Amino acid sequence: MYRKYGPLKAQPERQKKASHDAADRFDSAQTLGIILPDLTNPFFAEIARHIEERAYEEGFGTIVCSTDHLPERTERSIAMLRHNRVDGVIFATGLVNGEIIAELMRKVPVVLLSRDIPTLAIDSVLVDDFLGGRIAVHHLLAKGHRRIAIIAEEKSVTSSNERIRGYRAALEEASLSFKPELVVRVGGGRAEQAALAVGGLLDRHSGITAVFACNDQLAAAAIQAANERRISVPDALSVIGFDNTSRATAVYPPLTTIAQPMREMGRMAVDLLLNKLKEPSSARRKIVMLPELVERSSVARPSMSVFSEETGT
Repeated sequence: MYRKYGPLKAQPERQKKASHDAADRFDSAQTLGIILPDLTNPFFAEIARHIEERAYEEGFGTIVCSTDHLPERTERSIAMLRHNRVDGVIFATGLVNGEIIAELMRKVPVVLLSRDIPTLAIDSVLVDDFLGGRIAVHHLLAKGHRRIAIIAEEKSVTSSNERIRGYRAALEEASLSFKPELVVRVGGGRAEQAALAVGGLLDRHSGITAVFACNDQLAAAAIQAANERRISVPDALSVIGFDNTSRATAVYPPLTTIAQPMREMGRMAVDLLLNKLKEPSSARRKIVMLPELVERSSVARPSMSVFSEETGT
C-alpha cells in the first residue's frame, strides 16, 4: 500500500522521553496540534480521527484547528497552538506562505500531511498524487472517454496541482491534447461552489463525457450538477473522484475513486512527529504512499452517439 522508508517502531520509553525533550523548551502539554483546511471534507475528518487514535495510543491528546482555507485563520491557529504549548503540529492545510511553516518549525516539530514543501527540511506524509491522477485518467481512457474535464482546488493546494499534472500526462500518453478550458479550479473546495463551477463547464462544453474530480467532495458536486441538468451519471457523464472517503458510497451512483490509505497516513504522521520529539536532529523523512483505484458505479463507457461524434465513426 505504501513505500517503506524504515519502520518507526514504538519505544517503551517514547512517551517519557518525548515529554522530557519537550520540557527542555517549554512545559510539555502532552498534546499535538492538527491544522486542517476543512472538517466538512470527509478526507480531513477521517484522517483527523486516525491521528487522534494514534496520538491517544502514545499518551497524547490533540487540538484540532480548521482554517476554512483562509490564511488569516491559519496564522491564528498557529498562534493558538503555541499559546497552548503543544508538543508538535501536524499541518495539512493548503500552503500559501512557507515562511509561516519555517517560523513554526523553529518553535516545535512539524509534520506535513498530504502536502510537501521541497525547499524545507520538514518531515511529510503524502500519497503519490501525480500517479493517482494518471491512474484516474487512464481508467477513463480505457473506458473510451476522450473529452475529459478536471475539477480541482485552488493553486495553493499542492496535491491538486500534482493530480492535474497526472491528468495532463495521461492525456499526452494517449496522444490527446491538454485543453486548459476543461480545467476548473474551485476556491476553498466548497460543494456549492463546485456544483456551480461544474455546471458552468457542462453548459459551455456539451461534448464532455467524463469528469475527474480531485477529491470525493468535488466529485459529489459534479454528480449534483449533472443531476440538476438531467444528465445521467454514468450513462451520459462518468465521474471519478479521489480519496475514497465515506462520501464515495453515500452518493448515487456510488463513486469510482482513487483511494488514499488514510489510516496509515494519519498514524505515520503521528509517528514521525513523535520521532522528531525524541530525535530533534534526525534527517528529514518524506513518506510517499501509493494510491489505488476503487471501482464502483459512477464510470461507464460513453454512449455510442457521443462516442461516434468524437471519433468520427
